[in-house]
Amino acid sequence: MINILRDIVKLALLWPLALVSMVAIKLDSDGPILVNDGGPKFRTTTLDGQTTRLGRYLQKAQLDSFPQLFRA
Repeated sequence: MINILRDIVKLALLWPLALVSMVAIKLDSDGPILVNDGGPKFRTTTLDGQTTRLGRYLQKAQLDSFPQLFRA
């Protein structure tokens, strides 16, 4: 029961950050928001392999694998 409550609180607190990140990725460059690279991750590169401006920040802050929190 405690685990379920903890997960609900975690989801409620972190969902806005995920939503802002998704909108920012979509506005920053064309292509999908998520990629399945061993698990769901925010896309941090363009289709030709260049790291996006937002992608550099997401990788540095290690937020590119943030969607994996919602997978469990």
